[in-house]
Amino acid sequence: MKSILLILPLLFSYQVAIAQPEYPPKFDVEEALAVIRACESENNPRAYNPADPVTESIGLYQFKTETFHHFGERYGLPHDDIWSPEQQHEIAKAMIEEGRGEVHWKLCWQVYKNYLN
Repeated sequence: MKSILLILPLLFSYQVAIAQPEYPPKFDVEEALAVIRACESENNPRAYNPADPVTESIGLYQFKTETFHHFGERYGLPHDDIWSPEQQHEIAKAMIEEGRGEVHWKLCWQVYKNYLN
């Protein structure tokens, strides 16, 4: 019985390693943004998609209003004009730098990954 009690702490003291993406990213952020812009809006700052299943998507990076305001606030960036190419670019850049490209722009991120190969 004594030997079992000595082993128990060893059995429960392991740590789980969770794979985390490497950041800062090992790619050119501006290059990634250029591909995403072209994919999302064909570089059109007035692009508008009213057919999006949840709510309309707007601008160069096709932000939804809630997403644009959420991340603008999160990063402390101006976010009072969703139609502003400059504001969209800065928020998108911060999102990419934080590693949110693949999550937020799934299809266009795949296009970017294919572009790299």
